[in-house]
Amino acid sequence: MSLVLFKLPIRPKLSLGTFVGNVNLDFQQTDKDRMRELLVKAKEGTLTANEEVEMDNYERVGHMLSLMKSKARRSLKGGKVL
Repeated sequence: MSLVLFKLPIRPKLSLGTFVGNVNLDFQQTDKDRMRELLVKAKEGTLTANEEVEMDNYERVGHMLSLMKSKARRSLKGGKVL
């Protein structure tokens, strides 16, 4: 997984284009494929400790992406850019 996590300001001043871009954020196909592989192994009960950590990291990043998308959609719906 090749994601870089960074701290965001509490009230960033972002352009409309940035918000639209955030709504379209998603994992790359290779990451989605890997998550499916990990899911199968988890269901089979064959995940290694490292794979459990990898799966947890995907879950954390997924939650962060969901929050960013939600904030972008809310801002766009209200016609405001924070």
